[in-house]
Amino acid sequence: MSMIDADLTQFTERGAVSGKLLAEALKTYKQVTKEKIVAILRDNYGVFGYNMERAVLTAKKEPFYDIVSCHKRALFSALNTKKPLVIFMKDNNAYYKFNPEEILKADPRINERAEAPFFNFPISLGKRIISV
Repeated sequence: MSMIDADLTQFTERGAVSGKLLAEALKTYKQVTKEKIVAILRDNYGVFGYNMERAVLTAKKEPFYDIVSCHKRALFSALNTKKPLVIFMKDNNAYYKFNPEEILKADPRINERAEAPFFNFPISLGKRIISV
C-alpha cells in the first residue's frame, strides 16, 4: 500500500464517503495527466484535496442544481500557487477546471459546514476538461 493509499484510510466515519470519492478522483486524474502530488490538503476531518504539479484537485459527489462547492483552503491553495482548481464531479463523471480568481470575482457564498468553511459558486464558472 502506497503512502497516499494509507493516508486515505485515515478518515473519520463522517469523512469516509468523501475520502473514497477523492481517492477515485486522484487515481484517474494521475492516470490521465501523469501529474504527481506536491502536497496533501487536510483539515480536522481528513484529506479534502491535493496540490498537484499543475492544479489543485478536489472532488464532489454532485453539484447542487448549478452550484458547486469546495473547501475554502482548496480555493486559496489554488490561488496562492497560481494553479487552477480542478473538481471531480462523480455524478457527471467529469473533471471541471476553475480559475480561482474568477471564483472570487463572482462573490461566492460561504457555507459554514461543521468547522470547515466551503465556498459555493456556479458550475458555469468552470470548464469540463476530462470525462470518464
